[in-house]
Amino acid sequence: MAIENINNRLQNNTVTKPPTSNKQSGNASIGKQSDADSVEITTVAQELKSALASMSSTPIINTERVEAVRTVLANGNYRIDAESIAEKMIQMERSLPDEGS
Repeated sequence: MAIENINNRLQNNTVTKPPTSNKQSGNASIGKQSDADSVEITTVAQELKSALASMSSTPIINTERVEAVRTVLANGNYRIDAESIAEKMIQMERSLPDEGS
């Protein structure tokens, strides 16, 4: 492979692979080596995998809650608490970062 250096001259650089050898012949003092690779997964990664599996089996929409609200709306008994909504909007506004003030 030719690589151009800083001075724009071509250099002939070749990439060679190290010689392959029998694993056990050069490592007799280390002991018997296994041909199989192994991977250890950390506890955090295992917990993340478990959480992801749990999330994928849980429905996104809570159908029981949707049906309860639908029934209350159909009966005309849904109560809108304007004061509670206004308080939540104010809390949300206060939690946002100030922009240019």
